[in-house]
Amino acid sequence: MVFDYSEGLIVLDKPSGPTSHQSSAYLKEILGIKKAGHSGTLDPNVSGVLPVAFGRSTRLLQFLLLAPKEYVCWMKLHGDVSRLELSQAFKKFKGEIKQRVPRKSAVKRQTRKRTIYELELLEMNGRNVLFRALVERGTYIRMLCIDIGKKLGVQAHMYELRRTKVAHLDESISFTLNEVKAAKIEYDAGKKLLLKRIVYPKEKIVEHLPKIVIYDDAVSSLLNGISLKAPGIKEMEDFDKDVFVKVFDEKNELIMIGKSTIKSKDVKKVGVVVLPEVVFN
Repeated sequence: MVFDYSEGLIVLDKPSGPTSHQSSAYLKEILGIKKAGHSGTLDPNVSGVLPVAFGRSTRLLQFLLLAPKEYVCWMKLHGDVSRLELSQAFKKFKGEIKQRVPRKSAVKRQTRKRTIYELELLEMNGRNVLFRALVERGTYIRMLCIDIGKKLGVQAHMYELRRTKVAHLDESISFTLNEVKAAKIEYDAGKKLLLKRIVYPKEKIVEHLPKIVIYDDAVSSLLNGISLKAPGIKEMEDFDKDVFVKVFDEKNELIMIGKSTIKSKDVKKVGVVVLPEVVFN
């Protein structure tokens, strides 16, 4: 496969300061490309994982939006509590919670239900608390800090926040703006290896989705927007009904992202299995 950084993905380690849009624009300028987009906006003062895609790959970013996000937060308590009290409070915030949208927010202010999948106390030093949270998309960590403080009866606020993971994309595979700039300078000088390591192919964006491999004979119909039917499937991973799946040809090239109409275990020899959402032709 020919390397084309204008069609790939960078897992950017966004610095504190610039907006997500500015960070995406910086990457466009560094790489000299026309189209870029990001998934899961971070506030200017929040650092960490910001997936940025280029060219046609931006069409795949929507499939990251519903995925869980992981954060590490530095929270400051306004009063003294014991580690035991804090641990007990954390347990009450695991699972489904009700959360009020903050005043300074891009969405309508209302109370919503959100799920906290994991909430781990990492460190406590006096009133300084470091914790990790794996949460449903749209969960406000600063409101979580406020609500934890209320539960403890001492009040609290978010002091610093870093996003460490979006779906399967974590900070271990992220790169800073300076690293990307240095890689592009090397690339222009004929040394392409570093930029190839930084820019992932578009398939990386949907790595978390169940995979279906189709026979090459079925490719042309899918490229014309036809739904995937059972006879065209060569092999598949397990999936549920009404979930997004990725469809590859026998050469392992991404053809389509679609939504399943049935569970994989119920797929028979006939019938529609996947309805198209995004097709690459």
